[in-house]
Amino acid sequence: MRTRSCDRCRRQGLILGDEVEVHAKGMKEPLRCRYLLGHEGHPELGLGEETPCTTLAEPVPVKYVLLTGKHFNEQMEPATFIGLSPRQAVLEARSPVPIYSNLLLRMEVVPGEAAALELYAKVIRPIDEPGNLGSR
Repeated sequence: MRTRSCDRCRRQGLILGDEVEVHAKGMKEPLRCRYLLGHEGHPELGLGEETPCTTLAEPVPVKYVLLTGKHFNEQMEPATFIGLSPRQAVLEARSPVPIYSNLLLRMEVVPGEAAALELYAKVIRPIDEPGNLGSR
């Protein structure tokens, strides 16, 4: 859907991507947002296409929990990294995780290390296969 604000952005040289709906806290209606990909007048500032995730030869087991505000929502759930790129990952989970959820991911403890590595990610989209989700 094209809007006046989208037309104004294009006239100013902004390169916009797909539209997504974001359900913001306190808002009755979802916000319609577009990905900013770059500026026509400054190609050196372009936010190029993401590198596709490479399927891992050996899946990497992790545990995750949904983050809500400053609190954990529930107990940690098992999941598996099945694909990686420099900025994204494909995580296979037992049950669907809501889009735009914030996650705390905990890797398995490596022998000789004092603690497990923890990562923070945001679910950006579901992947075609059931239970898989894209995260950053």
